[in-house]
Amino acid sequence: MVMLQLQRALGLETNNLPDDQTLINVLNEELNDFINIINAGDPAKLDSLNDEYSTGFYKALCEYSDLNFKAYAEEGYTVEMKLKGTLSTTVGEKTNLFAEVNQQNAVIDVTIKDGSTIIDQFEEDTSGLYLLKRMPDDAWKIFY
Repeated sequence: MVMLQLQRALGLETNNLPDDQTLINVLNEELNDFINIINAGDPAKLDSLNDEYSTGFYKALCEYSDLNFKAYAEEGYTVEMKLKGTLSTTVGEKTNLFAEVNQQNAVIDVTIKDGSTIIDQFEEDTSGLYLLKRMPDDAWKIFY
């Protein structure tokens, strides 16, 4: 009985697959906005960035990670970021509500400074498979 109800419900659902470019833009814009906020020295804006682009586990992970950038700012350090290469972002499986997006070449050069003195310098590779979810307002957000 449950399977019959589920089949009928799915049959009534209209197909509203997202455009690939819409999904790609979510990932690329989130990364570029993140880098711009850090380079502007205003990590307090990371909260609104997270609200705009993320939900669930991914949002919690971002908020936890952002604590480092906020602490650097409080200590008077500056953080500079630069994307090393050209992003390559492709869409995998997608449904009306969920999508897989693979982002490659998302390697960021990070430099932490105290005045003009470099305190730390490293690469951060954020490449990988991301899972997106369509929200009730039709916006797509990264959830994992």
